[in-house]
Amino acid sequence: ILKRTMQVPNIELNQALDRQAITQTLARDKRVRIENILTEESAEAIAETLKNHTPWQLAYTDETGAVKTLGNSDLEALTEEDYAQIKSNAYSRAAHHYQFMYKYFPIINAINDGALAPNSVLFNIATFLNGTDFLKFAREITGNTKLVKMDPQASLYEPGHFLNLHDDMGYSRDAADQSIRRYAMVLGFTKN
Repeated sequence: ILKRTMQVPNIELNQALDRQAITQTLARDKRVRIENILTEESAEAIAETLKNHTPWQLAYTDETGAVKTLGNSDLEALTEEDYAQIKSNAYSRAAHHYQFMYKYFPIINAINDGALAPNSVLFNIATFLNGTDFLKFAREITGNTKLVKMDPQASLYEPGHFLNLHDDMGYSRDAADQSIRRYAMVLGFTKN
């Protein structure tokens, strides 16, 4: 279980955002980059947690297109040669098929499995993104009043990791989940 490792601040939107400009840019360009969307304290806490307290898993697609994952202990057990072979195979397949290889942490699954402690930073990210303030903001800038939830996951791209062109519609998602993705959002925590 990921436990609380630091004083956990509230995750908050930056109140100085120019919401009208964001809304206009998104409507015009069908995408928008929002600098400093969170308060500095929120962003620093998230970045520190992702860097130092997240048990990353490796995700990649195999020769059949099936998603494979290796947990933290599996990753530590890999030899450099084994890892190089996984990477080489993924690169070869990526030339002709949809492929990816990156590290991730499934926030919602971890919450549902009881692996994330309430009031931990990653738990609070999910709570924030699915809370009243953020959903109101998302509805406001998109003009879509039917947005009801966010499904966050943490991703880490190390040297050599990649994700082929894709559309985020999630056709291979769990059949029990009948929701439709409307928007994709990336919160970046890499400084500079």
